[in-house]
Amino acid sequence: MGKTKNKKEISYDNYPLKRLKKIVLSLGVKTVIFGILVCSLTPIVTKAEENDPLQLQRKSAERLFHQENYTSAIPILENIIRTQSSSLTADKMDTLFYQELLAQSLAKINQFERALPMMESIYKTRLQTYGKENRSTIRSEFRLASMYQDMGNSEQAIRLFDECIPLSRKIIGKLDHTTIVSLNNAAFAYQQRGENEKALQLLEESFSYCKATYGIDHVLTLRIMNNVAGAYQLVKQPKKAIDLFERCYKQARAKIGPNKPLTLQILANLSQIYLETKEPGKAVSLLEKYFEEFPGQTQAADPLILPIFENLEQGYLQNGQSTKAVQYLDRYVEYQIKQNQMGNPETLRSLSQLAHIYTDNRQFDQSIQLLQQVSDIQIRKSGVTSIDSQNSMFRLANALLAAEQGQRAISTLTLLDQNMVNQFGESDPRRLFILHFLGQALLKTKQGGKAIPLLERCLTLREKVLGEFDKDSQLTRILLCEGYLETNQMSRSIEVAKAILQKLPGKADKNTQKEILLWASQLFARTGQSALAEQYALAYKKLTQESVTASLPDEQLTLLQQAEAKKQAGDWIEAISLYQKVVKAMKKKQGKDDPETLRQMHTLGEMYLNAGETKLSIATLEECFNGQVKKIGANDPETLSTEDLLGQAYYRHQDFARAKNIFEEVARTRSLKLGDDHPETLASAEHLGNAWYRLGEPNRAVSIWEHVLNRIVAKQGEDHPRAWEIKQQLAPAYQKTGRLALAIPLWEQCVVKMRVQFPNGSPRRLEVEEHLAQAYLEVNRFADAYSLLVPICNNRKQDLKGHEEDYIKDLSGLAECLYRSKQYPQAEFPMQEALDRQEKIAPKSWQTAKLKTQLGAILLNEQKYYQAGKMLLGGFQDLQKQKKNIPIDLREKVLEETLDQLIQLAKATGNKEQAQKWIVDRQAMRKEKNSTVNK
Repeated sequence: MGKTKNKKEISYDNYPLKRLKKIVLSLGVKTVIFGILVCSLTPIVTKAEENDPLQLQRKSAERLFHQENYTSAIPILENIIRTQSSSLTADKMDTLFYQELLAQSLAKINQFERALPMMESIYKTRLQTYGKENRSTIRSEFRLASMYQDMGNSEQAIRLFDECIPLSRKIIGKLDHTTIVSLNNAAFAYQQRGENEKALQLLEESFSYCKATYGIDHVLTLRIMNNVAGAYQLVKQPKKAIDLFERCYKQARAKIGPNKPLTLQILANLSQIYLETKEPGKAVSLLEKYFEEFPGQTQAADPLILPIFENLEQGYLQNGQSTKAVQYLDRYVEYQIKQNQMGNPETLRSLSQLAHIYTDNRQFDQSIQLLQQVSDIQIRKSGVTSIDSQNSMFRLANALLAAEQGQRAISTLTLLDQNMVNQFGESDPRRLFILHFLGQALLKTKQGGKAIPLLERCLTLREKVLGEFDKDSQLTRILLCEGYLETNQMSRSIEVAKAILQKLPGKADKNTQKEILLWASQLFARTGQSALAEQYALAYKKLTQESVTASLPDEQLTLLQQAEAKKQAGDWIEAISLYQKVVKAMKKKQGKDDPETLRQMHTLGEMYLNAGETKLSIATLEECFNGQVKKIGANDPETLSTEDLLGQAYYRHQDFARAKNIFEEVARTRSLKLGDDHPETLASAEHLGNAWYRLGEPNRAVSIWEHVLNRIVAKQGEDHPRAWEIKQQLAPAYQKTGRLALAIPLWEQCVVKMRVQFPNGSPRRLEVEEHLAQAYLEVNRFADAYSLLVPICNNRKQDLKGHEEDYIKDLSGLAECLYRSKQYPQAEFPMQEALDRQEKIAPKSWQTAKLKTQLGAILLNEQKYYQAGKMLLGGFQDLQKQKKNIPIDLREKVLEETLDQLIQLAKATGNKEQAQKWIVDRQAMRKEKNSTVNK
């Protein structure tokens, strides 16, 4: 956005009477009589002036000039000059004054062909009459220099300014209006020539003189302050620029009003620099406050409001609020259309920007419609071979590609390429982008054979023009690699991929390196080279983290490093506190939707999850995910990573249905984007299996896990760590679904692996051995189960801290092995110990009741009927009270087994009536069960 140029206010010599007054004042009070004479003559002369028609015209012309009504002033000035030129008594210098006003008026309405010769003649006349060091000559030279500057002739303007400014300082004075404005205008001439440092020096000098002459709140001072702030912006001193713009805007609102042209220009400049310094929140807040104060301006067609519309639109875009951005951009385009400016470059740029927003929001129909309109206008305006037309067609082709309209994109790009060849030849560097995207379009439409020759040609040109390590050269090489892969030229594809990676280190910028590493991990996963896929996936993640830390301010980097250290040390509470500070600081400084802010938000969500704060984790990850969707897209790897972690948070929060839906979406997207064999795709599928398992659908979980296991084994072998993890999930799923013939071999493999990995035991190894023992029990392999459970119980007893429930479970399993082997006295002791421990930690739980019935069964077979009856009856009553808490797949089995034991006890003690009662109860229970099953 251009800076507000200072209004060139003109200081000029007045008509004869005023000059007479000046002369008197300059002489001083030589005689009282002369002073009285002058004062007594003044009313007489003034009265005479009022009766002079020419004098009235002079006053009218001067008034119109100062009101900037140049169109009305010009004919009056022309008449004054004609009248005075024909009069023999007219003052020649007085006529020059009005000629100068006329020249300036013509220049203001861009009639330079008339204004410039007139101003050159005036300056020449004054130079010949008064000499170079005269005030009038200096002022005329300043005006002539300003006119050259307005015409864009900065070289001629600077030559004259360099002459007149030192003279103005010396002759007229540093604090004079002419010197102040000369310095201001000279600064703009230097800016036109690109000498921004020199321009800043002149503006600072002008600003200091203006403050001393008029004060800080004068309109001219505010104009020059605005220009100085703009100069700071040009020399890359944004902090100084923002400080000065903010002061200037505050003073302009107070002095001249919040809705005046100068105030609006300063507002536009201040909001623009906020956008340039990546503070869209400040820009949006500032501009929204203005529109709240003046709501009618949202419908205004005032050109002064349009830059504010544009800046607010850009602020919304940077904030990820594309819907609001479209509203203001639509308003801006509507104004341009009403002004019949559809062919105006600014209007076409706005239409293209609007189309870009639609493309980002995946509203391809609207985007393509706008770009087609822009392209048609450009072609009608300047022909199909013009640069503007070709640029418009190129943008249209890209939108068509994004909308998966490959054939239309190919047609547009082919026409572009033909025009380029006809105009500039086949080897012209301008074909590079067309060939690249044409090859991409052909690949998207499965025409790899046609794409490869174009991409090979494009790569040759790019390496020649840009160099083999250039980012664009690498991107073309990637497309070529994909083309070879599509046409089953596997070896050539891998050869090119390795060449890309060899040229990568230290040669490309960080973003390009990240893109290539990510692509390489995906490619090697698709070609079955999983080790290389994992290697480059890790390299990508490492480089991403380095990129984040390298761009952070020192205070944020320090906080982040402290947080990382606490995280590595396992101090979750302190790490979370530090990450909270990091995220808060980054939201304030970079904005809540900045990619780096979102990355740290992802980490904070992960930390909450690790610390068991699932609600906080979900809230943080939801915010992060929504921001990433707006900023980098739903299919970006970072977005998918956050979405997957969000699914894990819902899973940990026991919301398995929502977790399942998220995992399904992530797995599907990663499969399409990365391929079925990519480690991240398989991880998502594994998580999906976990969710189905917890939703009571073990068969679905088994199907998914088997698919994951087969993929891992096929690509990475049986001994890959991930294969063992899946086996440990599949085994209990097989066991739960009654497929013990499949479950037991998996458990046995896992136990062997665990014993090698943890020869001295570990909690994980004990857990796997417990599962295998339980499986042995279910298939009546009591001796095998017993041989596992004895050492497990011994290990558990040595370290019961945190494992009391596991020890109770192992003791009851050991007792059950002995009971099933009819070793009843040996079974009684471990079962009694299990019950004693269970009653201490959960006396009223259903597990405690079940242990009572199990001990009762052992005592019954030892013919200890009294103790057996006490345990069985008490246990059965407790089970009935806790019926709703018993897992549904165990509920009927546990109750029926207990009834069977009670029936046996009644028969053994000769209580036939009680036995019949228990038999009736059991039949009723089975009838109820069958009825439920039938329903």
